[in-house]
Formats: sequence, C-alpha cells, structure tokens
Amino acid sequence: RDHVGSTTLLKVFIESSYWDLVIYDVINNYEVTLDVYRFMKNLCSDEATNILECISETQLYLLSKFLDSEVLKGFNPTIATLIKSYSNIIRSLPNDKIKNLLKNSLDKYLRINNINTGTLADILALATSFTLITYGTTAPINIPGGRDYEY
Repeated sequence: RDHVGSTTLLKVFIESSYWDLVIYDVINNYEVTLDVYRFMKNLCSDEATNILECISETQLYLLSKFLDSEVLKGFNPTIATLIKSYSNIIRSLPNDKIKNLLKNSLDKYLRINNINTGTLADILALATSFTLITYGTTAPINIPGGRDYEY
C-alpha cells in the first residue's frame, strides 16, 4: 500500500511509456504527433490534395514508422512488426496502382483479423485536427462534399 501511495503519476507515465505510444508521446512533448502533423501538413499543401487521400497516406506513414501499442498488447510483437514492415514495403513502391492494391490488402487483413491499430489512429486524429486547424477555412485541400461545415 505504501508503494502505491508513493508513486506519482509522472512515474507511472514514464514506466508506461515503454509500451504505450500515446503515453510516450505525452511525456515527450507530443514529438510523435508533431512529426505526423508535419508530414500531413506537407502532404496537404497542394491545392489538389484530397483530405481523405492525405489521411490515408499519413496512416500508412504511421503504420510504417511505429508499432501500435494496442496490437502489441492484444496480439503480439510479431504481428505488430509484420504490419510495420508491410507498410514500409507499400510506402517504398513507386507504382500507385500496386501501392493502392496492397494498401487495400493490408486494410482487409486488419479487418478480417479484428486488428485495431487504435493507438496510431488516436495520433492520426490529433494530427488531422492540427492540420485542419492550421489551414482553417483557407485550406488548400480538397474536402469531399464541399465546405459546408464550420471549424
């Protein structure tokens, strides 16, 4: 009991950061989220960019760069590493048609096997919000369905 009482939230966060990417991000001043935001902002800088394509490409970037904490905890490190490796291979392909085919294949694999990359999805959601806030109503991105919403 004394051990629990003497533990600070910061100590818990530091210990948790070794296996939880979101906690790691929080105690490291959101360096992961900011990296993803910069990647996404760069992708979305073109007037013709479709925000959904931008989000999809950023998701692939995340999957290729980090192991998802939920996959690590719910499945095992091998599955998480395979997802990361497969995503790296997809990103390295020059042919968009093959790239899209393999992205769809990865998506199907994740869905069929009920693999939720929720940790990376949380970071993607925050980076997407930052990107949309950055551009505001002058966003140079193509938002499907028009701009009939408010920030």
